[in-house]
Amino acid sequence: MNAGHERELVEFWLRLRERLEAGARSYGAASFGREPAELAREIEQELLDVCGWAFLLWCRLRRLAPLLRLGGGQPMDMGVEGPPGR
Repeated sequence: MNAGHERELVEFWLRLRERLEAGARSYGAASFGREPAELAREIEQELLDVCGWAFLLWCRLRRLAPLLRLGGGQPMDMGVEGPPGR
């Protein structure tokens, strides 16, 4: 990270704060009293959601790859390899 990312970092923290405040409005301070195992399950579910959305975007980008060009006019490398062991 360098100084050029400072604006993005500020934006990230502002968005995070908005999400925390929305959670506080919805759930009050209840989240602070939840059992760690319960929070870990919640995090696991959220991470699976993020991975799922990332996979959907990855699939769409692969379909768009022939249309995407880098500065030199070269096709964008979308990593054609499959999963390990394939």
